[in-house]
Amino acid sequence: MRSLRFFVLLAALLPPALHAQASAPRRFQVEQNGKWGFIDNSGKLVIPVKFSQVQSFAEGLAAVQYERKWGYIDELGTFSIEPQFSDASEFGDGHAAVEANGFWGFIDKSGKFTILPQFDRIMSFVDGPPAVTKNGSEYWQYLDETETGLSNVVTNIPYGFLEGLTPLELGGKHGYVDLRGHFVIPPRFDAANGFSESLAAVEIGGKWGVIDKSGQVVIRPQFDWVMGFSEGVAVVEVKHKNGIIRKDGTWVLPPTYPFLHSMSESRAAFVDQASGKWGFLDETGNVVIRPQFDTAGSFEGGLAQVQVQGRLGYIDRNGQYVWNPSK
Repeated sequence: MRSLRFFVLLAALLPPALHAQASAPRRFQVEQNGKWGFIDNSGKLVIPVKFSQVQSFAEGLAAVQYERKWGYIDELGTFSIEPQFSDASEFGDGHAAVEANGFWGFIDKSGKFTILPQFDRIMSFVDGPPAVTKNGSEYWQYLDETETGLSNVVTNIPYGFLEGLTPLELGGKHGYVDLRGHFVIPPRFDAANGFSESLAAVEIGGKWGVIDKSGQVVIRPQFDWVMGFSEGVAVVEVKHKNGIIRKDGTWVLPPTYPFLHSMSESRAAFVDQASGKWGFLDETGNVVIRPQFDTAGSFEGGLAQVQVQGRLGYIDRNGQYVWNPSK
């Protein structure tokens, strides 16, 4: 949908639920004849289809491209910040990254720059400050707590300050630091992911397990991969199959499917091995929406985005379309 130099952390590092907005969205993007607008969760078109590109709503505003420039609209479709930027991102903690004159900076909800454009790249996170690069550097540096200056934490792979901590490598081992750059959990893991629900996946001796915020191993390393916890469960991989575990390490669903999304609103999208189609499981691991979609996202605000033959649609928790796939 967009061709940007703005980066959002991938689901390989975080559960999709962590990408959800702080409150459930009330507007959902739809496309008709190459233009974009928004529906509400009943499927009613509430913002006309007239924009070239759009971002999701966050903190009551959505970035939209209109006549080749990006601005921000409110939930009624009125411009709160007039189109003027070359590119734009979603709001988080009252700030949004925008591109002007070939560089990225940050604005507040009035459209005023809080940091003038000076960065080459931006990576944004729902929880915690963004990471940036400048002057052609390959290393990322986080903004400070006020998001008006730079912190002391520099890394080649930014994972985000989820729940106040971020993984950081030192001497070939990974630990966790706070925003001041102080190690809260010493570097002793082969690899590490961000925290979610006070737990984090770490690699020890070629296998992944789970630690708590004291650094204690609470689920022994035994998996080929562990995603972040969401709604009390986590997706894990064993021998190229995905299953779901609880926080005590017991199975909700043994490794069964080639791919699973994390649980969101008591639903998890999965890929059926036989058909290659996407369907949905409930929190007990039972199929509640049969595999039928070419792609499927996570549920947010009662709806999930799906695609059929390249056409975008939305379904409710029962698998019924509120917006039939359109193009």
